[in-house]
Amino acid sequence: MKILRWIQDRVALLKGGYPADFHPSVVLLLHTPAFPLRAEVEQAADRLTSLTEKIEYMASAHNRATHLLRCGSLLISIHGADQRYDTAREELSEVLQNAWEQHCAWLAIDLPGERNCDRQKSGTLQACYKLQLQLAEGLIGPNCTGILFPAEGILLPNLGSVRSSLEWAERNGRDPGVLKGIAAGPHLSM
Repeated sequence: MKILRWIQDRVALLKGGYPADFHPSVVLLLHTPAFPLRAEVEQAADRLTSLTEKIEYMASAHNRATHLLRCGSLLISIHGADQRYDTAREELSEVLQNAWEQHCAWLAIDLPGERNCDRQKSGTLQACYKLQLQLAEGLIGPNCTGILFPAEGILLPNLGSVRSSLEWAERNGRDPGVLKGIAAGPHLSM
């Protein structure tokens, strides 16, 4: 499948950092490499009652470490690796440094067919991130050390839920604007 090749190429790309215009991506940094099974991904998708279109599970690959879903015209990839997420990052505060240092694996929720600049121009980038964060809310747990938005250069600590982490971002000036108000919106907590 073409998308599976893209995922393999993406893992290789991480060593060189992100291009200026990447796709919307939400990465859960994991303390241990524990990836969701198909049933867990389907359960997280089924909880999204705010969507007008149901999320359809399409396939899994790489010993269940990769899941492909579709929501209308959006292709969603949920995939992980049992390695540290290697990307350029800024100087971190102690709480964020701990989230970064404690991870040894990651799980990404990506929209590979989209581009941040196109979604920003059309005013739909926030809706893309909201969809990804809703899926993340169903997959996050105590194994998650932080939530990374690679294209935005933002790292948040895991405070037990996506909503709590986003509220922390707003209180601590870590919100890049595109995430503003998502935590306060309906249907984030499940």
